[in-house]
Amino acid sequence: MPVFQQVLMLIVFSCTLAYAQESPLEESISLRMQDTPLQTVLTKMEKLTSARFLYNPDAIGVRRKVSVRAHQEPLRLVLDRLFRPLSIHYELIRGNLILTAQDSVPQVQETFFRGMVKNSKGEPISDAFIRIKGSSQGTTTQADGSYQLSGSEPATLLFSHLSYQSTQVMGKPGLVPTVILQETTVALPEIAIVGSYANPRFRLDRSVPVDVLTSDQLQTSGQLELAQQLQFTSPTVQTLKTGINGVANYADPITLRGLAPDQVLVLVDGKRRHPFSGINLNQTVGLGTVTTDLNAIPALALERVEILRDGAAAQYGSDAIAGIINLVLRKETQGGLIRSSVGSTSRGDGTFFTTGLRWGTGLGKTGSNLTLSLQVQSVGVTNRSDAYTGRIYASDSTTDNRIRQNRGVWQPPFRVGVYGSNGSTTVQGLYKISYPIHNHWTLYQTGSYSNKYIMAYGFFRNAIPDNANSNPDLYPDGYTPELPGRTVDFSQVIGLSRQMPQGWQWDFSGSYGSNRLDLWANHTSNPSLGAASPTDFYVGRSFFAHTLVDATATRLFHAPNTNWNVALGSQFRRSEFQLRAGDAAASEQGPLMNKAPGASGRPGIARADEVRAFRSNLGLYGDVEGEWKKRILGSMALRLESYSDFGSNLSGKTSIRYRMNSRLSVRGSINRGFRAPSLQQNFNRLVTSTVQAGSIALTRQISSQDPRMAEMGFPPIQAEKSWNYTLGLAGEIQPSFTFALDAYQISIRDRIILSDRLFVASIASLQRLFPELTEVRLFTNQLSTRTKGLDAQLTYSNNRKKNTFLRVSAIFSYNQTQITRIKPTPAAFQEGTASAISLIDTIGRGLIETAQPREKFTISGEYRHHHWSGSVRATYIGAVTGWIKPLTQPYEYQTFRGKTLFDVTIEYTPTQHWQFSLMGLNLLNTYPDRILSNQAAYSNGQTPYPRNVSQFSANGASGQLQVVYRF
Repeated sequence: MPVFQQVLMLIVFSCTLAYAQESPLEESISLRMQDTPLQTVLTKMEKLTSARFLYNPDAIGVRRKVSVRAHQEPLRLVLDRLFRPLSIHYELIRGNLILTAQDSVPQVQETFFRGMVKNSKGEPISDAFIRIKGSSQGTTTQADGSYQLSGSEPATLLFSHLSYQSTQVMGKPGLVPTVILQETTVALPEIAIVGSYANPRFRLDRSVPVDVLTSDQLQTSGQLELAQQLQFTSPTVQTLKTGINGVANYADPITLRGLAPDQVLVLVDGKRRHPFSGINLNQTVGLGTVTTDLNAIPALALERVEILRDGAAAQYGSDAIAGIINLVLRKETQGGLIRSSVGSTSRGDGTFFTTGLRWGTGLGKTGSNLTLSLQVQSVGVTNRSDAYTGRIYASDSTTDNRIRQNRGVWQPPFRVGVYGSNGSTTVQGLYKISYPIHNHWTLYQTGSYSNKYIMAYGFFRNAIPDNANSNPDLYPDGYTPELPGRTVDFSQVIGLSRQMPQGWQWDFSGSYGSNRLDLWANHTSNPSLGAASPTDFYVGRSFFAHTLVDATATRLFHAPNTNWNVALGSQFRRSEFQLRAGDAAASEQGPLMNKAPGASGRPGIARADEVRAFRSNLGLYGDVEGEWKKRILGSMALRLESYSDFGSNLSGKTSIRYRMNSRLSVRGSINRGFRAPSLQQNFNRLVTSTVQAGSIALTRQISSQDPRMAEMGFPPIQAEKSWNYTLGLAGEIQPSFTFALDAYQISIRDRIILSDRLFVASIASLQRLFPELTEVRLFTNQLSTRTKGLDAQLTYSNNRKKNTFLRVSAIFSYNQTQITRIKPTPAAFQEGTASAISLIDTIGRGLIETAQPREKFTISGEYRHHHWSGSVRATYIGAVTGWIKPLTQPYEYQTFRGKTLFDVTIEYTPTQHWQFSLMGLNLLNTYPDRILSNQAAYSNGQTPYPRNVSQFSANGASGQLQVVYRF
């Protein structure tokens, strides 16, 4: 579908929604009439507004004299005040106000609990959750602290908020009580928004599994950045911070349920977050994929993180095969906090300092709010490399030792590499605004900025003259490339929402998000240029941006024994991907043909490889969720997406939860999802420098849009399709003891992979089409996979005693991914080559099947009493297996055993303003298994710990002191 047609459809749809909002009931009216017949009053109102009244004159008694007085009030309020004593009912139908006598209205009428929620200072609390006791029916407060919840009989209402103590109030429909919530430092991880367009529910009331992690839980993990905080607080999130890993140096790949980083969709306050611009081309978890950089969001700005452990492409669009991570930003109504931390590893490296400010205030209008978050962070590099055992000056050890002794530069034992966690300097800011405006509209806006400078390193280049990567003229003793990068993220969301009298909730928003990655290569050379080579290079830039326009309408309907929510919406998204060239010397082939071209360690982007590509897509979706007799909760969702470059896709989902009794529910879901190929996968054509088994290789990525791909029999890459099944139990053994157990299976067809390194000299079709290249890689829909798993959670919490709180939790995750089918190699690609060509080798299979831990188990306890609190956490991360292929040698593999890490935190809060925390992470100084020194992956001591698998970092024990000041 052409782009302009998609835009036109969106405009028409949005205009339709906007027109539907115009209601005469919201028009302001000024009127003063004393002892006047009702019919005259109605006629006057029709002249002053667009309202048209339809009625039976005798039925409503139009001759009765009434008095009415109003000054710039919504017509709705004036009619409520006028008709209530007259027993007249009105209803807006297709723009007309139908008037009937009260006794002619059906007996089943919709009534509401209404009221306000405020804190002890009298300030309104937004996003507080209200639930009818004994039911999962609930709602949240608006920006001004008001709420409206359907109900026709007196009931106990439960009020809760993550930052306040829970309470309960006996409520009667129609009354407007004000409920005061008291502040608390104990978070209540119960409310979840993600997974449904209906009102928020307690997470165990959902028909699909959702985890809720509060900001306090994230902070007590002791980790500096959000991705690592989730690694140690969520059962199914896995990530790793490590060096010498290409683009993964600058954005940590994050996975969910053992799948790929690009199969997780990240939302911020329910709005899609832009992905990283660079694509991971190194032999590590997430090979050939694009991640979303969670560390570009300051963790200080978050109220909680919601993790939907279920496919949700039908609800939120492409990329949600493995699940959703929704980052919920915090609102500060007044004051804020300053948080500072300092610490280092037990070896004295990796020293870090971070300080952040979060501050909020009203904007002079009830319900308005501005929250600002600022954070600055500096982290030192860690180095866990061993003493170097390789050659520096000559291939034979005798000559090498003689030259080394004569030069006196490298005295054993010595290290040439820098392998550990990269150093970084980060400046981040985020703001959030909510502002009520005319006629019950609310304007909201969110913006964020992140600027990170990261220092990474490459492998050592020796000084052996005939080595393709050496440059003895400039570096007679060899050199280790320094690979700094700067990544800048920017996002902006602005929208309008409105709660209509008829029950419809409208939301219109536009957003823009972008990431750029600038790369340099310093203290290196272009070996093919010899002595004429520069030593510092600007490598180039990758850039990604998307623009979104969203329109959503939701409404909760009520009928006897049934509540059901309807959501309709559309989303238009336009994406852009760019590659911009760096210095010419960073990519050119010099006069020395026996030497590698380009900047060693990070080849530059050439002018010929520059790319600027666009994609647009339009999505239309519908979602229905209904609850029957407070026992059965079911939902269905459909989403149609049309892409400008590869066609359309239809996703669907259905889920159900059956409440067996007041304490136990069974739940399950089935959904068909998809993931569109990223623009980076479609258009990337970079040259990369990778090291495998001690060999440095330059490989060109062939763009999927290259016309020669079709000549080799490869069609354009298409969307991955998935079927996701879940079945589980959730409930409570007693009110303070909750549990959840969920089994799942995720089958993915046409999974996109980056092929093995394909040597041009060995493949006839490549020789014919790419004679100028040595080796290539390409993207293809080559695989089908199946992931099976089980998640279990058990939590006990007790805060019944004043100033005392206890929580103990155990979480367990198991998953296993297997390749179920590999498509045959295209005949046109195989033609002319006698030996069978494999597009995925043992290493590629291992990165999918064995490079992530199958088991993860965490048990933690937290106890608070008056001014003191402490927490203990033990995390077991299971075994992984990594594969490597030395030149002219068989494949090598090593299994790295599972290990348990222990963390302890002690907090002291002497006043309501100050808090001091002492944290010890990995107290037993546990390291991953070392790579065997006789394996090529050891790289002569440069990488003694695994870098091609994802388990946990090799930094060992660390400690930190954290100080928080609240104001």
